[in-house]
Amino acid sequence: MEQPDQSSSDERKHEFEIYVNTVKVLTSHHKLDYHQVVKIAYPHETERKYNVTYRDAKDPKEGHLVPGGPSVEIKQGTIFDVTPTTES
Repeated sequence: MEQPDQSSSDERKHEFEIYVNTVKVLTSHHKLDYHQVVKIAYPHETERKYNVTYRDAKDPKEGHLVPGGPSVEIKQGTIFDVTPTTES
């Protein structure tokens, strides 16, 4: 008996539904860092600085991301808020 193609179901299994500035986003990454989240929120911005906060993550559960800092392990429903700072 032939095995069904599992590649598409395996890919879906590894996608996480997260929210960035209230917009639902699908990602296959299980960890995200500051630059990855900023690129999702503001794909064309490169020069500005941002405050990046998160909650409902896997580890650590909530906190801030900073440039060059550690990444956060996400889970389904992790929420990110990305806001421009007043610094340039």
